[in-house]
Amino acid sequence: MKNLTLAILFAVLVTSSPANAGEIFTRTAPTEWTTTDTVLQIATLALLEVDRRQTHWIAKNPVLIKGYGSHNNPDGSVDFTVLVERHAESNAIIGQNAHKDRIDTYFAIVSVGHTAVSYGLRKAGWSIAGVPAVNIWQSIWIAQEISSVHKNFSAGVKMTW
Repeated sequence: MKNLTLAILFAVLVTSSPANAGEIFTRTAPTEWTTTDTVLQIATLALLEVDRRQTHWIAKNPVLIKGYGSHNNPDGSVDFTVLVERHAESNAIIGQNAHKDRIDTYFAIVSVGHTAVSYGLRKAGWSIAGVPAVNIWQSIWIAQEISSVHKNFSAGVKMTW
């Protein structure tokens, strides 16, 4: 949901900026797709794919066994405990108990939509403070996806193949 909010906010800012906004919003960027655009788009799509695979893993493995513990009781008996951690998808659009098809549909729409917006921003030639808007857009998504993927890996989430 955070990605969608950032995307909408960015799109509104870029498309509705007044002509007299000075040098912050300009249409001075090249309108032809560049190598930088390609590299950033590939990075975005690769991170979205890792996120998709992690989401599949979460759907298949909602409970992760972290370890075992035991406690010696005064009567000499031993209680064993299984330490578990529940993984849950935090994306409200996908939902906590998403089916594989819903996950795949979501990530396909996001990937195609992101690519279309990137292409449109490049063709429009927008710059923000001299930086092509398309590269800012892509960089925001890359940063967000790195954060999500890292958080998942840190929590023990793996990827499906």
